[in-house]
Amino acid sequence: MIRVGKSIKPNRKTPAVRLAWDDSSVALLGTASDATVAKRLGVTVNAVTRQRYRRNIPPFGASQSETRTVWGKRQLAKLGRVPDSVLAEEMGVNVTTIGNQRRSLGIASFGPNRHGRTWTAAEIALLGKSPDTQVAKKLGLHRRRVMLKRRELGIDNFTKKRNASVWTDEVKAMFGKVSDREIASLLKCQVGTVAAYRIRHQQRTGKYQMRENLWSKAVIKKLGKAPDSHLAEELGITPSAVAAKRKRLGIEAFGS
Repeated sequence: MIRVGKSIKPNRKTPAVRLAWDDSSVALLGTASDATVAKRLGVTVNAVTRQRYRRNIPPFGASQSETRTVWGKRQLAKLGRVPDSVLAEEMGVNVTTIGNQRRSLGIASFGPNRHGRTWTAAEIALLGKSPDTQVAKKLGLHRRRVMLKRRELGIDNFTKKRNASVWTDEVKAMFGKVSDREIASLLKCQVGTVAAYRIRHQQRTGKYQMRENLWSKAVIKKLGKAPDSHLAEELGITPSAVAAKRKRLGIEAFGS
């Protein structure tokens, strides 16, 4: 007698691609829909959404539910300083919305057991001298509490001040006229760093439009035929986005 066993179906599932979320990749989060950013980086939509939530970056184009509650400076300043119920009634939202926002910022609730904090002159002197995450770690606080205190005092964040000294008007004037590689060489930084800032700058000035059909057959044929940085510059995206797309298609890097 011939025994018939269960047939084993081959696993055709494509292995997930892990993207190294460097500064240039993170810079794209929230600049377009998660689906569009995912397509550009060659990763799943869920991967983009998780990274955006993890970094508290709002989605591109606020939905009706997201615009329902407007958090201005005055409302944020009252978190933890008055009962959640009082602020909820003032803003016309439920108490849960207030509590979620307060906890997301690392602010204790109002009450006799609330642990207030007095900022010393030495602690305030740290604000804006290094990234909020580093200051928060040094002081043992939530990053949001550091950010709110810095904003309350009108202190620019570290990245903004550093960018002002690097991305001068002269450098910005080079965008579109000089290659990202040449600008990177001038600034002694990575090509991806230049590409990421250029994209953000062009979006602010209305000179940049994201192409939905970026990965055409002709472009895909170029993957692995030259360094990722070269194709990235040609497409106006970051090298990590090119690398992620290439790996997802199982194409070896140029020269490997």
